[in-house]
Amino acid sequence: MRELYVMRHAKSSWEDPNLSDFERPLNKRGIKSAKIISEFFVKKKYSFDYVLLSSSKGEL
Repeated sequence: MRELYVMRHAKSSWEDPNLSDFERPLNKRGIKSAKIISEFFVKKKYSFDYVLLSSSKGEL
């Protein structure tokens, strides 16, 4: 059976209000959340055939 995972970006930083959403990095909470979800996928040994993501700073 095929599965589709849809995920939203983690919490971004608003320290610099002059940055566009595309340039905005993750804040500490966002980095922590991204690490937790990454560890979950590694622990479960998930593998992906395709990954589609934005090239914005907070997505990579």
